[in-house]
Amino acid sequence: MIEQFRPMKPKKVDEIPLEDNYIYQQKIDGGNVIVDVELPKVEIIHAGVRIGNKLAWNRRTYRYPNLVREIREGIVLKDNCTYVGELTVHDGYDVGRHWLFLKRQLENTFQINRMSKLLPVVFYPHHIIREGDEMLFDVPYEDILGMLGQNVKDGKHVRVIPTFNRPDKLLEQEGLIEGIVVKDRHGTYHKGKRGVGWYKKKFLKEKTVKFVSFEEQEVGIKMFSDEGKPVHLAGNRVEMATQHIKENGHVICELEFYAETGKGYRDCSVKRVLVE
Repeated sequence: MIEQFRPMKPKKVDEIPLEDNYIYQQKIDGGNVIVDVELPKVEIIHAGVRIGNKLAWNRRTYRYPNLVREIREGIVLKDNCTYVGELTVHDGYDVGRHWLFLKRQLENTFQINRMSKLLPVVFYPHHIIREGDEMLFDVPYEDILGMLGQNVKDGKHVRVIPTFNRPDKLLEQEGLIEGIVVKDRHGTYHKGKRGVGWYKKKFLKEKTVKFVSFEEQEVGIKMFSDEGKPVHLAGNRVEMATQHIKENGHVICELEFYAETGKGYRDCSVKRVLVE
C-alpha cells in the first residue's frame, strides 16, 4: 500500500481553456476515492480527510461489496495498481449524482447490502498513480491516458471516462452532466495541489441557503429551508448540521443544483455546511 497523500484537485474556472495541449472529459458528480488493487485484496479509500492537523485515509471497502466483487474477477481493473477516481451512483439517465452517492455512506451491514442492490455504485478511474513497484506521479497525463486505456475496462461497477480533444460534445450535455474537466496532456500529478494544469467548468448553479428544521431518514436527514424546500444530507456532516439547528435554530449550507423550483432543488448536493 502506498503512503497517504492528499489527492490533486481541479481548479474551478468560468471559461473553458481551448488549447491543443488540453484534453476534455465529463466531470463525474460523486466522491473522490483511491482504489488499491493487490488481488485478492482490494482497498477503497475516501482520501484527503483531515483529523485535527493530521491527514487521514478512511478505508471504506466494506461499503461497496459489489464493486469489490467485480474488481476481484480481474477483468475491469488491472491487478497490482493504485487508481484515483470518482465513485458515484447513477440516476435514471445513467448520469452519476453526488446526492445519490451520499445515500451509500452507511455503516449497518443490512442497509449496505440493501442499498448495494437499490443504488449500485460506479467507479470512474481518472488516474493511475502506481503500477507494480513503480510510482507514476511524474508521468505525463498523455501517457497515463494510454495506461488507463489498457488497464481499465467497462463493467457494471467500473466505467471508462471518455476523452475528447475538443469540449463540443460535452457542452451539448449542459443541464444533464455536472460539468467538464480540462487537463494538460503534458501535465503531471501534483499531490495536494489544486489546478496546475487541471481545471473544471461546472454547469451547476450555486446558492447559500438557511435550513431551519430536519427529519431523520433511513440514511442521513432531510433538511427544510425557511421556505419549506427539502434537501437531503448524509455522511459525517449530519451531526454538525443537526446540532447547529438544535442549538441555533438554523444552519447555513452551500448548495449545488441543476434547477430551483417552487418545491425544491433538482439534483441538489450540499457542498459545505457552514459554521457561523
